[in-house]
Parts: sequence; structure tokens; C-alpha cells
Amino acid sequence: MVFMPLPYFKARVFYFPHPVWNRFEERKNMEKRLGFVGIIIENRKVMAPQVNKILTESGEMIIGRMGIPYKEKHCSVIILIIDATTDELGALTGKLGKLEGVAVKSALTK
Repeated sequence: MVFMPLPYFKARVFYFPHPVWNRFEERKNMEKRLGFVGIIIENRKVMAPQVNKILTESGEMIIGRMGIPYKEKHCSVIILIIDATTDELGALTGKLGKLEGVAVKSALTK
């Protein structure tokens, strides 16, 4: 006899505790969606090269980029328009968020 675990409910979606049964959820998470990422860099002379390195690595998902140095406050503001999956966006914002003096916010369309 094969033991088949019961599904459980989480946030209006039933999850099955077996990876083969969750193919629908995997496909849903892999859809690319349009969104934006807002980045504020406090010490731009020191942190800008590290931020640019991460953005270059993630260049395939970036549709547009606008960067404005705010010299009076010694910071820079960068806005990215992206076409990415939730996993790709999470990886990008996670790498940027680990940098000291860098604040990141993002949003995706439904």
C-alpha cells in the first residue's frame, strides 16, 4: 500500500506535499511579469560599482534603467523596469539588499 499525504491549504491554494503534484504551482511561479525595482544608494562613490556589477549580471531581465545622482544628499536613485519571474526578482533584490547602504523595493504586475 502506498501512503499518499493529504493536501493542505495555504493562501487560497491547495498544496500537495509531493514535488510531482505541485507542477501547477511551479509553472505559475515561472511566468515572467512586468515590474519595477527602486534602488537608493547612500554612499554612491563606494557602493555604485558593486551595484552595477550585480545589475550587469542580471541584465537579461532589465528592460529599462534610469539613474539620478542626488548630490545634495550624497546618494543616487536607480529605477529599473524589469520582465522577470518572482524567483529572478527575488534573487536580484536579495543580492542588492545585502549591500550596506543600499535600500531596495520592488513590485510585479499580477
